[in-house]
This record gives sequence, C-alpha cells and structure tokens, in this order.
Amino acid sequence: MHHSCSRREQQIFETNAEDIAAQAQGACKNQHQVAQLGAGIADRVAILLNAIAQRQTEPLYYIPVNVSSTALDMTKTTMQSRMPGIFVIPKTVNYVTEKLELPNFIGRTLVMCIGASIDNFSREEAAMMLEKICHQLQAGDGILLGIDMFKDPAIILSGYCDTNRLHDKFHGNFLRRLNREFGYNFDVDQFRHQAIWNERESRVELVIESSCSQRVQCNHNIEKNIDFITGDKVHTPDSYKYTYEQIIKLIKDAGLELEKIWNDENKWFIRCVGARSLICHLKQNIIMQYRIAFQPTYLNIVDMPRIKRKGNHVVQHSSKKQKLKNEISIIDINESASAYRCLLEDLSNEIFYEIFDHLDNYHIYKGFFHLNRRFKKLMMNSNLPMTINISTMSKSNFENYYNDILIPNKRRINTLRSSNPFVADILFLPPRLLLEFIHLETLILDKIKMKTFDKIFVELMFLPKLHSLTISPGEYVQSSSHLFSSIFSLHKLKYCKIIIQTKVSETMFPAYLSEYDESPIEYLIIDGRFPFESLNNLLSCLPRLRHLSISTLVKSGFEERRELPSTKLKYLKYISLNLDYVRFDQFEKILKTFFHYVEILRIATLFDEAYLNAKRWEELLSIHMPCLRIFDMNHCDSIRNNSLTYHDLIDQFNSSFWISKQWFFTHQHDWQQSLESGMFYSTNRYRRQDYTFYWELADKICPHAEENNLNSVKHVHVCSKRANKSCVNYFPNATQLSIKRYFETLDDSISTSLSRIVPLQQLTKLVIECYNFPWEEIVKLLCFTPNLDALKLDFIKFNENNINLMTKSKTYQYVSNTNKIKNLDVRHACSYERMRLIINLFPKLEYLKTGVNRKEIVQIVRFLLSKSNNETQNLFFLCISEIPKICLKELNFLIKLENLLGDYFITFINRDLYLWW
Repeated sequence: MHHSCSRREQQIFETNAEDIAAQAQGACKNQHQVAQLGAGIADRVAILLNAIAQRQTEPLYYIPVNVSSTALDMTKTTMQSRMPGIFVIPKTVNYVTEKLELPNFIGRTLVMCIGASIDNFSREEAAMMLEKICHQLQAGDGILLGIDMFKDPAIILSGYCDTNRLHDKFHGNFLRRLNREFGYNFDVDQFRHQAIWNERESRVELVIESSCSQRVQCNHNIEKNIDFITGDKVHTPDSYKYTYEQIIKLIKDAGLELEKIWNDENKWFIRCVGARSLICHLKQNIIMQYRIAFQPTYLNIVDMPRIKRKGNHVVQHSSKKQKLKNEISIIDINESASAYRCLLEDLSNEIFYEIFDHLDNYHIYKGFFHLNRRFKKLMMNSNLPMTINISTMSKSNFENYYNDILIPNKRRINTLRSSNPFVADILFLPPRLLLEFIHLETLILDKIKMKTFDKIFVELMFLPKLHSLTISPGEYVQSSSHLFSSIFSLHKLKYCKIIIQTKVSETMFPAYLSEYDESPIEYLIIDGRFPFESLNNLLSCLPRLRHLSISTLVKSGFEERRELPSTKLKYLKYISLNLDYVRFDQFEKILKTFFHYVEILRIATLFDEAYLNAKRWEELLSIHMPCLRIFDMNHCDSIRNNSLTYHDLIDQFNSSFWISKQWFFTHQHDWQQSLESGMFYSTNRYRRQDYTFYWELADKICPHAEENNLNSVKHVHVCSKRANKSCVNYFPNATQLSIKRYFETLDDSISTSLSRIVPLQQLTKLVIECYNFPWEEIVKLLCFTPNLDALKLDFIKFNENNINLMTKSKTYQYVSNTNKIKNLDVRHACSYERMRLIINLFPKLEYLKTGVNRKEIVQIVRFLLSKSNNETQNLFFLCISEIPKICLKELNFLIKLENLLGDYFITFINRDLYLWW
C-alpha cells in the first residue's frame, strides 16, 4: 500500500466519520456489527466505531478479521481499552482463500475493506472477493471500501521510493517470513526494493531484486533451492490504482450498488459505501419471491438450510452469473404477487439449478417437485450427481420420496445418508438393489442394525466408486472384531468413520485383527471406546494411514492374542487421541513405534501425572517425533507426589525447548480448595471443535493466559460450579453448548453469564447434563436461544408450587410461540402431567426421545399419538428409552386396538423402543 494512504485515510475518517456512520446506519436503529477485513491498526477504525456506537443504544459488535492471531490480539486489547462498551469478536481466517463466516446477527452489518487492501488484487479478483463477501450479507447491509486513486505516476512512484525505506523494511519482513516459515535462508541485505509503473494495467509492480549472484537454500527440501544472478527479481503483490469509472465498474461487477463516495482533500484516496443489491443476492431473493407467489403452501422454503452441494455446474460461473443478471434485472421488489408468479415461470432452468445448489435435495423435492411438470422434469432429467440425506421426515413423506426420487435416480446418487433405524431395511432389503448405485461414493449409515449391515456388506464390496463410509451400529458393541474385519475388507475405502456405542459398565474386548485385515484406509475416525491393547494391531493393518482420531482409548484388561509386526507409517501426519486411564509408559511405546513422521499430535489424558513430566516429553519428541509441528495437549489430574506441587510440574513446560517450538500452555483449577489438581492444556489449540470451559476463580491464585484459535470451537462444555464476570475467552462460532453443572451466578442471570462466552442467538443445540437445573431457568434460557433445533436434558427439576403460575407467564408463552425446537431428548422418566407440560412448550417437535413412568406409559403414548391432539401434529418419531421389551408387544397391541396410527414401524434396540409413522 502507498505509505501516504494511511494519512489520507485518517483524514477522511476524521472529517467524515459522522456522515459515514449515518450512511451505514440508514433507517436501521437497532444493533450493528462491524467486520474489518485485514484488521491491524485500530486508530482509524476507532474513530468510525465511536461514531456508530454513539448513534445506537445497544452494544456495538466489532469483528476484526486477520490471518494473524497476534495482530488480532493487539487489536482486541487496544479496542477494549479505548471503547470498554464494545464487544470484540476476533476471527482468525484468510478471507481471500477461505470462506468468511460472519456470526448470525439481528441488525445491520457493515464490512470494511480499508487501508487500500483491495488494491492488491487484480480487477477480476477484487470483484470476485467482494461478490463472495456479499453472500454473507442481508438486505440493507453494506461494504465500506478504501481505494487508492489514479494520479500522476511520478506522484504514485514517489510513495514507493520513500526516504524512510518503509517498503524496503516491508520486503525485508517478507523475506524473513519465508526464512522462518518455509526454511529458506534469504540474506535480506542482498536484495533491494523496486517499484515499476505499468501504464497499460494502471498498477505499480513491486519487486525484490537480487543485488548479486547467490543461492538461497531450503532446509526442508533441497529441490526447492533457488539460484539467483544479479538483477533477478522476485515479484510481490501489485498495487492497482483506480479511476472513478473503474471504481463504478468494480462495484457493479461485484453486484453492489454505489451509495456514496468520500475523498481526501487532493482526491488521491477515496472511501465509498456499496449496498447489497437485488442482483448480488439473487438466489436468496428468488426464493423469497417464490414464497410470495405460492404462499402459504410452500412457505417453509424460506427456512430451508442453505447447503452448498458439490457437483459439476451446467455452465461456467461467469456466463451463469451474467445470465442470472440479465433475467432478473426486470424484477421490481414492489410489484404484486401475481407479477412474481409470472416472472417465476419465465426464469430459465439455469436459475433454478442455481437455487437447487443451495438447498437440500429433500427440500427441493418438497418445494418444487409437485408444482408442475416442468419442475418435475428439472429434477428428473438432470445428469448432475445427487446427494440424498434421509434424516428427519415422516414415514409417508419418506415413501413418496423413495418412489419419486431415490429409486428412479439411484444411478445418479453419489452420497447417501440414512440416520433412521428403519430406513436401511427399506433401502437395502430388495436383493441386489444396492449394486445399482454405481456412482455411490459416500455412504453414511446411522443407527443401522448389524444384521442389516451384514446383509449388504458383500454388495458394498462391488460398488466401483465407494471410497467413504460412516457407520454407527444401533446396538451396543462389546467386541468390535467383526465390525473392523468387515470394513477393512472394502479395498477401495479411503475414509472411514466408526461410531461405537458401548455400555460403560461392561468390559471392552480387544478388536482381534490379523495380517489378513490390511486396509487401504487413509483417514480413520473412531468415535467411541476402543481398547488400547488393540491399537498396535490396528495401526499395523493401515500402512497408508494419514489421519487417525480416536475419541476414547480405554484399557480393557485383556491382552491381544498375537501382536502383529509393526509397520513404518510414513504417511501418518495427524494423530488425535483421548487416553482414558492409559499410563504414559504404555502410550510411549506406541509413540516410539508408529509416530516418527507425525506432524500434528493432539492428546487428552488423565490419571497419570507422568504426562506432566516436561523433560520426558522433551526427550521423547526430540528423538522420536522430529517432524512434529503442533503439539496440542490436555491433561486432567491431581498430584500424588508429595515432594512436588502441581505448579512445580507445569512450570517445567516454560523451558527454552517449549518456547523455541512456540508451544505454550496454561492451566485452570475448578475450585479453590483443590489447587493440587487441575486441567493443563495448550493455549494454541489446533482446530479444536470441542472446548471444556471453566470460569476463573473468584480469587485469582494463578495467572490464566488468553488462548488462541478459539474460532474453530463449535461445541463448548461449561463445567464450573460458579460463574463470574471475568471471562478471558470468547467462542464466536460456537453452535452447541453443554452445561455440566448448575452453576451459581452471583448477581447475574444464567443467560447473561453464558452470553459472555458464547453467542446465544447462534446456538442450534443445547445439552443440560446436570440433575439440579430448574425447569424455570431452562425456560428463561430458551428466550435467548431462538435458533435452537435440538435440546437434550438429563433431568427436569420442577417446582411443584408454581407450575401453573409459570405456564401462564409471558416468558413461558413467548418461548412456546417462538421456539424452533424439533428434536428433544429427555433422559428423565416423565409422568403423564409432565409430558403434557413439555409438549405444550415445544409444539414444533418432530423427534422425541424420552423416559416415561412405567405405570403411565399407555396413557402417555395414547396422548402423544391421539389424532385429536393438535399439539403433536408435527411429531412423527418417538423413542421411549430404558423400558422392558414386553412394552413392544403391549404398545403394538394398543396402537392397533385403538387405531392410533395407520401405517407405522416399531422396533426394540438396546432397551429403547422406536416408533416411526
């Protein structure tokens, strides 16, 4: 960037901050969130944020976006010290190469791309980047751009040949980063900066020129050595300069509408606001118009999840985009619904395929298939690969979907997912039907009976393209030998995820594997308990393994019949293990044998304090894991060695070895009375999606470091007994929350305490695993989690004295009328009266899993299945847990005797009764 741009940008902010804030706010008076791309310098941004904050009563949300977590930490610290009332939610992401996901937000969003950072992209790249950002915005949102204007080339180049040698320093840092991150040995003093003006492209071409003949070596790979002669150049990012006409074209090509421009005094630098236009968000608006034309029958199309499905497109992106613009440009948002109906029929097939690209296949079928013959042909006559996800749908809807879509298109299906215990039998029982799925690449079978899997296993071996399998047996698995041997016989498999349910009280038998079980699997994920004694043989059977993740490695107490010869796993780069009471010396043997080439190691351990021996780790990693780049550790334990304290052990991880590797750690104590136990873990966690959270102690005994890379966390587990207002960490992208204990909140409400660590409005799943969480508090919390789809409760604690009063309260009525919960799991055995209370609160339920009072089971089932009960009109799946098998016969007799259901399936798995209608 031209070094004078920052001064001129500062001048624009100081002069026009109020006007920019007013333009960004428009007629919207509610909350704002401001996202800054490439955030780093807080001075200029603070001026505008202050102006926006002063125009609203609600807190302002500021989202700095940068690829550098260090830069974001500095920005967050600076902004919170200057503006204590602001909420800073950093996002560590490369917004150019990765998808930028902004938090769901009720209010207006302003995205800032300032500092002339847009100038480093070509015209086409800049338009595409802005268009990509547009897809995160809603109607009324805006983008604020900072752009360096075209001027006399002599003036432009003077900024790149400055006397302070700023660009020399910048390029010096660039070369040092190549040395640090990629193992090169550039001599910074042997290169000099040059700026060249390209008249034709209206850009400054920035290069680093070698001032002598030299060889730059790469420590990691000798083939990457570079030989330079005097005058050889390294081309760094260009800097494009814009005329007014080029700015207007850029904004138009991105699908934006230019609203206003601000200049500096010389008109060398400008700032402009672009608003999201109709064309920019064509796909979403067409769906909105479709709703207007055909409501109320297909109103739910608007609420369908936008799932971008992979596949070959009909035409190239550029021509498709232009076609969409041409065909939609005539739409006037203020026209009548009849005009929309007419225009919908006039739209081309390409536009509808664009819409279909953002919807689940079942939702396309439900919304379009039966409209007319044209839409039916659109779905049936395409050659595009098809993804089928059979999850939550009624039995009658599934049968229609099966006959209309699945069977006629079985040769197009490349991904098939079933998460219903009844569906697999329907899909695969017809002999040799599975063999006709000749393009099937990915198969996901959830809650499948092992008898069904055994029947289809041979057919799976003959599917020519099947390379990915996810399987979750419906029954408890005590010995996994048969399951693993079967899966390892699929010789085209590259990816496999196995979800195993076991009874914790039962001993886990080893998975007996032999040399005949060798498999080509490269990615293996085991979600469930797996015997540690079988790990050696498991790894020996996977010579091409690249990625291994096991959620729980347990000691079974049994020995393997025969230990297979170990194999050098030269492709294995990633290991994630949760060790459950496995001693360090046992794990150390596996590490020395198999982990030589591993680059990323994530382990969670407990019980054995030897895992906190820093010197032992240092020796182990230095000798046996020389390729390790990331060491992500989490250890829970108490100290039994009286000669050392907990802090004596963990302080050993501050030596020069750990600092040189940039591996840093912190720890927490759950309660003050037990400072010899705690949780010790890495501060820079590698892409962890789950996080165990403890509030800091009221009296800070130990310093607690702020952690990095929290943007990857999707599921937060809150485990503290007491909450306070001091929260170091915030999880901006969390969508699931688990509460392990009913915590004290002092003077705050539970929702206020939780909002300091997660965005409650963003949550889609809530799990409450404690037995003393009051029902009234659950209802209050649901007021602040409007997007919940799934709720799981271990126990419901009712206050018998005020149940009637609570059901009449405004809070209860509000939750009942607004919540979107479709999936409810209650482990507590509910009585008939409690069941009625629950159903009244969740009228949109589709899936219900619950315990019931054994004496009232008939009355409860009769209530849930009654045709006159409007409160359960959306319910079509019921699981009653922990009941004797005799109930299967009793309830089947009841349903038929009283004609509660016409067409249904009923079965019994693992002491759970499943009913689907």
